[in-house]
Amino acid sequence: MAVEPQDRSRRRAPGAASLHGEPGRAGAAENAPPAPLASFLAAGGDLLVLTTDAQLADTVQRATREQFPLRIVASSGELDEALLAARRAVVLVDADALGDALRARINALAAGPHKVVVLLAAGRPAAENVMGLLSERKIHRLLIKPAAPGITRLLIDSAVNRCLQLGDVADLPPVDAPPPERALRARPGAAVPVWVVGSAVAALLLGVALVGGVSAWLRPAADGDASPLTALVPATTVAAAEIALAAQPADQAARGPLDGTLNLLFADAEAALLADDHSAAADALAEIRRADPNNSRLVFLEAQLERAKLATASAPRAIGTQLAADASGMPNIDAEVASLLTIARARIQRGQLLEPAAESASEYFDRARALAPDGTEVAQVRTELAAALVTAARAALARNQLERSAALATGAHRRRAEPEALAELDTGLARLRARRAAQRHADWLELADRRVGEGALVEPEGDSARDYLLKLQAEGADDARAAAVWAAFEAAATAKIESALDAGDWSAAERALAALQGSPGGDNAALRVRFEVGKLAEHYLAVAIPAGDLELVERAAPQYPAGASRNGIEGWVDTEFVVDETGRPGEFVVVAAEPQGAFEEAALAALREYRYRPFVAQGRPFARRVRLRIRFALE
Repeated sequence: MAVEPQDRSRRRAPGAASLHGEPGRAGAAENAPPAPLASFLAAGGDLLVLTTDAQLADTVQRATREQFPLRIVASSGELDEALLAARRAVVLVDADALGDALRARINALAAGPHKVVVLLAAGRPAAENVMGLLSERKIHRLLIKPAAPGITRLLIDSAVNRCLQLGDVADLPPVDAPPPERALRARPGAAVPVWVVGSAVAALLLGVALVGGVSAWLRPAADGDASPLTALVPATTVAAAEIALAAQPADQAARGPLDGTLNLLFADAEAALLADDHSAAADALAEIRRADPNNSRLVFLEAQLERAKLATASAPRAIGTQLAADASGMPNIDAEVASLLTIARARIQRGQLLEPAAESASEYFDRARALAPDGTEVAQVRTELAAALVTAARAALARNQLERSAALATGAHRRRAEPEALAELDTGLARLRARRAAQRHADWLELADRRVGEGALVEPEGDSARDYLLKLQAEGADDARAAAVWAAFEAAATAKIESALDAGDWSAAERALAALQGSPGGDNAALRVRFEVGKLAEHYLAVAIPAGDLELVERAAPQYPAGASRNGIEGWVDTEFVVDETGRPGEFVVVAAEPQGAFEEAALAALREYRYRPFVAQGRPFARRVRLRIRFALE
């Protein structure tokens, strides 16, 4: 069946997906761990599929869920055109599309200048004839047709990782190439560093593992053995790499063997899953868990293995149920629930109750319960999960892990654990929270006391005496020691206010006054009044108003200077002066005069005899600066 060439190039970030779906079908693909897609796209990567098989094309599309720049071509010529525009690519070649030209085409791709990683898809009979391409490293992985979306996505992810690595290792010798000869020459009596010994041992064992792994692929499979993989990387390889890493954890030479070993183990697990060899896959994953238990790729492969085991165990029943489901048009809910509960139980056994996110026992149980809320098996797993959550919460409480124990206890409440156990957990959490609060309050009190002594009453923000004291107040820490620190704080703030007021530093006085707000003693009313009066007084002295704005109650006419009178000279004098709180003028300043030197003395002599009604604001008298022009004119 021909497939029309189509370009489905879309660059969309992979999103989280639920794990619903039948074992081995689309649900598995939807839960693949996120491949380094952003890096692949940034490196100009493309996913190219050479096939005329509509079923394979559809499987790849469902496996990638349009998260890769996928392009399907039907001929070698179209593949060549696509490769010309690609800086690097993952190429999935369908053996049936090339026939006798397959080996020549694979050889050309392997020898080409591009950074290309080749996946080969073939039916089971044809797979035996192309196994040599895998051992010769002409292809990265072999996909057996008809393929499920889950294993297809798994192999594509592996190829994408390998394609990205090509940019990092392009200038290095191949993995199976012997390293250049080097001799470690130690001075007599000199000790060889631990990291050198550890790295050397790990590298040696890694080399042995590589040879063993390749040999296993080249050996023919035993009768009845569904997997070409007959030997795993020895556990001693992981152990040696772990020893080297422990000896020098920051050393990349020590880290390298472990990463390389893990990659081999992952490859073994993938190949075993592909061949339905559950035992081999479980052995490889067990080794990975021992070395790197938090690896996200490990979580995904374990879920795939659990689904595969379930699918194998219930294959006859599942087929019958699926046929009934196809006939009725309804989804296979029973198989879905059984799959989810199987994974949930496996997660419970491993202690993965709340994490990793979207892959925990609680997540799988919730999905199963949503599909069959009244199911007998669902109720049984709920009981198991609740008991496991209670046990884990108790252990976390014993280790004083408040956040984790609280999360586990919340989960136990949601799963309706035994009331007595829940009451015990709640009591333990309350005690732990009280101990944490007491320690927190003691720390805050110590910091507040220290900041008071340093004079850091309101600054720096977030780390001042006031900040810590207000935290204590918000949590109700009202004891004798807190009261003593508050009293010391208020005394220090009052002294700072008085000093600032005496110096006329209104900004400092205002900050210190603000510090008192919220304290047990509250704002100091007398100092607040003094601050407000001081600011007003300063303002009234800084700005001159017309003297006519004040009420003049007594004045003296200025004496016309004799010389000016004889000479017929007229003029004026502009002055500024301060009327004090009693109404007396003072602090005289001549601003301007016309003519200069003629009338200034006469004007100031007259002003000294003036009297004003005192200026009053907010119920109290203030000194006020005023301005006044005195004119001198002949009649």
